[in-house]
Amino acid sequence: MQGVKKPVTSDRSGFFCFQSINYNESGKHVPRLNPAALHLPALLGAAVILAACSASREPQATETAASGRCDAARVEHLIGEDLSGYVERQAQAESGAADIRVLKPGDAATMDFNLRRLNIHVDPSGVIIKVACG
Repeated sequence: MQGVKKPVTSDRSGFFCFQSINYNESGKHVPRLNPAALHLPALLGAAVILAACSASREPQATETAASGRCDAARVEHLIGEDLSGYVERQAQAESGAADIRVLKPGDAATMDFNLRRLNIHVDPSGVIIKVACG
């Protein structure tokens, strides 16, 4: 009587899953664990660990530059410099920004926030006083 299989409709899709039913010497039913169910906790634990590891990864500088996202902290050393075409290109390259905007006192500027744009604020004499993304 050992190893008799009976159909059990346990999944919702309507397919039959076969459950093995085992009997001991006295003819009593002995439940058997599904071996695949024993691996489930280990698989879930591994998935949680992998998710935690991938979520904590910081973007590298090369990834920032390649994506065109601005990182103003990388060009704060330019504050106090005279703005020139060279300094402007240097700021764009070092910040990883795709676009650059120079703002002088009294200039009109749009209020939209653009993660790919570096704003360089200068005083009336052309000295950089602030750098910010947006």
